[in-house]
Amino acid sequence: MTNAPGKTRTAFLLDETSSMIAHKTNTISGLREYIDTLKAGDTDIDFSLITFSNIRTQTVVKNAPIKVVDVDAIAAAYKPQGSTPLIDAAMKTIKAMDEAAKPGERVVIVFQTDGEENCSTEFKLADLQAAIKAKSDLGWQFVFLGAGLDAYQAAAKYGIHAGQTMSYGIDALSTRSAFRGMGETTQSFASGDTDDVSFSAEQKQAAGDIWQPQPDLPKASSGHGTTALKPKPIVDDIVL
Repeated sequence: MTNAPGKTRTAFLLDETSSMIAHKTNTISGLREYIDTLKAGDTDIDFSLITFSNIRTQTVVKNAPIKVVDVDAIAAAYKPQGSTPLIDAAMKTIKAMDEAAKPGERVVIVFQTDGEENCSTEFKLADLQAAIKAKSDLGWQFVFLGAGLDAYQAAAKYGIHAGQTMSYGIDALSTRSAFRGMGETTQSFASGDTDDVSFSAEQKQAAGDIWQPQPDLPKASSGHGTTALKPKPIVDDIVL
């Protein structure tokens, strides 16, 4: 067991694209499970929730003490629409957290989606790989949650370890189990009981994770092509 750390900052990047309409009720139920699990612990956690699509980016909760986070307010703001600029949204979340986190604080960033990146304009795959590696080397924890898809393939491409990746079933029970597992692993990390945020085999099984893990860091593709013109941003800058 390690010594109990100070503050832990968590940022949850939540897919708000049109394909999430079918999962909206279960996703909010899962978020409630996740946040209630964090609230139940005796740890100093500040929580941010960002929703993203190519239509809009919302910082729904900004660096709030976990005890005061209102899931009903999150539910009211969550209106899935549009496509999936996951790379742009992930890069801007990392940038915002880099500006918000103070030395000595623990950092957990969760990426959640039910689909593949399909419309980023500002950043390439290689940019996200480099950012995740640089921050992971400093002890930041990155988690990838995939709803009803092979999350391991996508996460490995970005440089997120299989142990910190979970594919979960889209039914209500599996979704709640996945989000509860996310809360449990974050709580253990925040309390100093563990040195990283990794899921157990039991947590993955409870979440209906049927996908086999892939190697952590396969050779990556070159990402999105370049263009002579600077593209218009479709993900707003994020400030935490």
